[in-house]
Amino acid sequence: MVLAHNFPLRINEAIDLAEKAAELDPRSSIISNWLGSAYWNRGLFSVAERQYKKLIELDPGFSQGYRSLAGMNTSALGQFQQALVYALKVKELDPGNIVSLIILLEIYLELDDLAAAESIREQMQELDANHRIVGFADVSINMYKNNNAGAHESINWLLPKISNDLGTMMNAGNVELALGNIPRAREIYLSAIPGWLDPAQWQDLLGQYQTQGCIFSWILINTGDVELGKQLLQQSTIFLDESLSAVYEHVDLERPELCYLTAGDTEKALESIETQIAHNHLYGWRESHRLPMYELIRHEPRYQAALAERERRIAAQKAAIKQKHLEAGL
Repeated sequence: MVLAHNFPLRINEAIDLAEKAAELDPRSSIISNWLGSAYWNRGLFSVAERQYKKLIELDPGFSQGYRSLAGMNTSALGQFQQALVYALKVKELDPGNIVSLIILLEIYLELDDLAAAESIREQMQELDANHRIVGFADVSINMYKNNNAGAHESINWLLPKISNDLGTMMNAGNVELALGNIPRAREIYLSAIPGWLDPAQWQDLLGQYQTQGCIFSWILINTGDVELGKQLLQQSTIFLDESLSAVYEHVDLERPELCYLTAGDTEKALESIETQIAHNHLYGWRESHRLPMYELIRHEPRYQAALAERERRIAAQKAAIKQKHLEAGL
C-alpha cells in the first residue's frame, strides 16, 4: 500500500507557491515569512534561516520574522541562547501580544530558568488571565516541576478552550499519557478525532499529525484494541520511514522512536535519539520522554549518554548567557 501518497506533493507545492508569491510581491513581509516557513517545514533550516534574516533586515519592525527565528532556533536547531535573543526582540516590538510570550517561557524552561519562566507566566496573567496561553504555561511549568496534580488540573482548565484545535487537543492527551492517565489520554484523542478508530482515515491523519499515530497506537494496544493498535503502528512507521523521509530532511525531529519503542525495537529507537543529538535537536525532551514507551530504554547506557550530552550542551548555552550578562553588567 502507498501511504499518504499526496504528502510529498503538498510539502513541495507549498514551497513552489510561496516562491511564486514572493516573486510577485517581493516587498510583502507576510509572504516572505510564509516562504521561510515553507522551507522550515521541508527541513531546509539553513535556507529558512537566511530567508527570515533577509526579512528582518528589510523590515526590522516586523515582529513575526523574529518570532519565526525564535521558534526555529528553539524547536529545530536547539539554539536556545540565540532563540532567547529573538524572543526578547518580539516582546520588545509587540509587548501586548500574549501569544508571543509562550515561546519565551518555553526557552526559559529549556534553559532550566524556572524563575524567569514563572515571571513570564505572571505577565501573561496580567495581560489576560483567561487566555488559553496561560493554560499552556501552567501545563509546562507543572510538568517541569513534576507536579502531576497541577498539570492535570491545568489540562482540565485548558481543554474547553482548545476544543477546535485538534493538534493541541492531542498534545493535551499526550500530557495525560505522560502523567499515567491512559484511559483519559484515549478519551481526549478520540474527542479530538474519532477517526483514529477508522483505518480508512489514517492516511490523511498521518499526513497532518505525523507521530500522533505512533502514540495512539500505543494507547490502543494498552487499552484493549491490540490488533487495531498494531495496524496503526505499522502504518505510522511506514509513513515516517518512507513518505515523510522522502520530503523532510530531519524526520528524527518527529521522534520516530515513539513507533520503534511501541514495536519493541530498542536499537532503532536508540539510533533515532542519537541522531537527534547529532543534529542538535534538543527541544522538548523533558515532557516527551516522560511518555511510557520510553521505559523500555530508560536504563540503557546509550540513552543515558544521550541525556547527558543534551544536558551538557544546554549547560554550555546557559554559561554563555550568564557570561554575556556579566559583560553587560546585568
